Amino acid sequence: MSDNIEKFINNNRPEFDDRQPPEKVWKAVSNHMDGDKKQNGRRISIWRFTRIAAASIVLVAAGILIGLNYNKTSKPDAFHQLYPEFAETELFYKKQVMIKEAELANYKYDPTIDDDLKQLDKIFEDLKKELSNTPVSKREQVIDAMVNNYRTKISILERVLERIQSAKEENLKTKQNDSTEI
Repeated sequence: MSDNIEKFINNNRPEFDDRQPPEKVWKAVSNHMDGDKKQNGRRISIWRFTRIAAASIVLVAAGILIGLNYNKTSKPDAFHQLYPEFAETELFYKKQVMIKEAELANYKYDPTIDDDLKQLDKIFEDLKKELSNTPVSKREQVIDAMVNNYRTKISILERVLERIQSAKEENLKTKQNDSTEI
């Protein structure tokens, strides 16, 4: 079909070429094309700038994370050097606490819970200090108390999350029941 159109145009070319559009039309087309070039030029430079900025942010963030991780792995603190068996356990519980705290951050909850968690952190720090003054034969008891502190913290966070989620489910059931009643 395109061959037919080409043949038609080629055969009737003189009839197409005898007329010219008015001067205003060419000026409008020319202005429109100049405006597109300017806008595209700006968009390209903004886009390029955005890409460079995003790449810079990613590189800086990666550098910071690598630096922090390098410092943690290369220089364990004195406490973890003295008690390497506790270091792995502590890391596990810290991750669990961070996960639960991140979940809790998505909800509104009683701020007194934060006070309770801070109190547990203070107790943990006290136990950590006490460990260095404790005789070797009693140190395992202090470490067990530190682990129990983490377990208590996780337990509190789990209970709060369960209560929030069950209250949310009850609200949904109530709303569903209210909407189905006539």
